[in-house]
Amino acid sequence: MNFFQRVAQAIIRISFYLSVWVIKLFSNKKQYQEKRQQLDELPAGTLGKDISTCLQAQG
Repeated sequence: MNFFQRVAQAIIRISFYLSVWVIKLFSNKKQYQEKRQQLDELPAGTLGKDISTCLQAQG
């Protein structure tokens, strides 16, 4: 991997973590919890239920 590829990967990594931090900082957690609960009520095997399960597992 050359220098420019390493720099590009570093920029992408930093941008990703910065984006996650900003989303966490400004997100409405109550609204998120309500939407996650709605997804959790869906039948097993649906995409929404799987997303809810994944979100719960990841905290």
